[in-house]
Amino acid sequence: MQIANRGVDYKDRGGLTSADEDGVIRSQVFPGLWWAANNLLAGNMGRVLAVLQEGLAPPEHTAFVQQLSK
Repeated sequence: MQIANRGVDYKDRGGLTSADEDGVIRSQVFPGLWWAANNLLAGNMGRVLAVLQEGLAPPEHTAFVQQLSK
């Protein structure tokens, strides 16, 4: 992902996809890594952290973390 001119260029590196209708990018490689890039650029850290917490809640993230600890 590259940030330029206060915009975000979503390249398919690290399993990132284009942002959804809410402006959230969800990693395909790291379940639970949800990134509110436009909110980060706008300085809306409350929303950035809320989106990250939402991404960490699903069971897919828990399973991913358990797999890493093996």
